[in-house]
Amino acid sequence: MTDLYFKSRFLYKKKRQRNFRPLILISLAILTGMAAGAYGLFSLANLPYWQIKNISVSGFETVEQDELYAAIQEPIDGYVWKFIPKSQYFFLSEEEIKEHVKEKFVKIGQVNVEKKFPDVLTVVVEERKVFAIYCPAFEKGATTTDVLDEAAIKTKGGKKCFYLARDGVIFESSINFAGSVFPIIENDEDREFVIGKPAVSQEVLNFFEEADSALKEKTGFILSSLTISKDIPKDYILGTNFGWFLIVPREVLPSDWSANLKTIIDSKIKTRIGDLDYVDLRFGNKVFYKFR
Repeated sequence: MTDLYFKSRFLYKKKRQRNFRPLILISLAILTGMAAGAYGLFSLANLPYWQIKNISVSGFETVEQDELYAAIQEPIDGYVWKFIPKSQYFFLSEEEIKEHVKEKFVKIGQVNVEKKFPDVLTVVVEERKVFAIYCPAFEKGATTTDVLDEAAIKTKGGKKCFYLARDGVIFESSINFAGSVFPIIENDEDREFVIGKPAVSQEVLNFFEEADSALKEKTGFILSSLTISKDIPKDYILGTNFGWFLIVPREVLPSDWSANLKTIIDSKIKTRIGDLDYVDLRFGNKVFYKFR
């Protein structure tokens, strides 16, 4: 009977209840630590000590100073991850400021952004310089003789011509270019163009510079214009400062055809240089010319 009672107690022994109190305390400690860490990070990130407060901008000439400062400030405003200020030194994006300023001002070609610990931001900009005047999509025929005719230089959008930088980017409307010191590049091949984007290839601009240099060296004349026309896809029309024009092949080095030009001027044209209408240099040593 005793044995049976022992077995009954053993079989019906009450189960021990689990104690969750240590687990709860540990969880609370972890959560408290995380909250304290987040608050500490928030406080640290928002310390005025390393918030960008001193912004120095230089290099601008025609861009409005207030507008430039406002454009620099825009990427700095706001928060990263909703609690870290973008103006915080370690989270400030120099590249974002650079791209934003260039997007806002197509007249600005180069932007250098540098932050200096703990609260200084230095921005140096370089405005685009006018290399030439770009006249796209003539309503009349794309001939260089029409370039001084106001009616001949209106584009499809009703605008006229544009300032062109050395990198081929058009960045501003040209109000009045007649008699300008800048050369003129006319183009009726490409009717689509966007302000702030390249409109003329480096190949064309390099050719113009090489042609101008070769012409000065051989003859002393200066190029005043270059015409790109779909009517002569293998050639360029080059205007000179004396009012006459050259028709030259695009694929031939300027040093070659400029030598032929000097020869024909010295041997045939001579003192009648002011009476020239054009000189055709597309056929090697066979040079054709016409007086007015």
